[in-house]
Amino acid sequence: MINKDTLNMIRNQIDPLLAELNKVNKQFNLKLGNCTYNADTATFKMEVRSVEEGGEIVTKDLADLRSIVRHGFDGLKEEHLTKEFKTPKGTSRLCGYRGRANKSFVFEVLDGVNKGKKFVTDTKGIQFYLGIEAPSILKVTEWKKEAVCQS
Repeated sequence: MINKDTLNMIRNQIDPLLAELNKVNKQFNLKLGNCTYNADTATFKMEVRSVEEGGEIVTKDLADLRSIVRHGFDGLKEEHLTKEFKTPKGTSRLCGYRGRANKSFVFEVLDGVNKGKKFVTDTKGIQFYLGIEAPSILKVTEWKKEAVCQS
């Protein structure tokens, strides 16, 4: 019979093997994810993530962030991916985007007490931290008036 204790024992045996494999292989990274089970069977999710030349693991959050930057959403540009900015938590850098979340931008703190911790903020928050001026309704209206006048 399969129960939670059995699954934890299995996970504790698999995780070190994956860690060893990840040390040897520089092209991809393996991570054991969630598990669904009943009394007779269990299914673990395994996530395979690419590793860049610099050794950075490309997570889903990072891939999604790069995608929205590529399309220029929310005023983000390529330079914002590596730009460091000040927050109340410390000096930080963008590290991900979660499209379905209310607070969708993920940033990692680079120094201080919170070093290495990740926090989330909404679009207005990240625009404030990065110094991006979001277009207001008044400016959009002015642009439309100028375009009509020039025609």
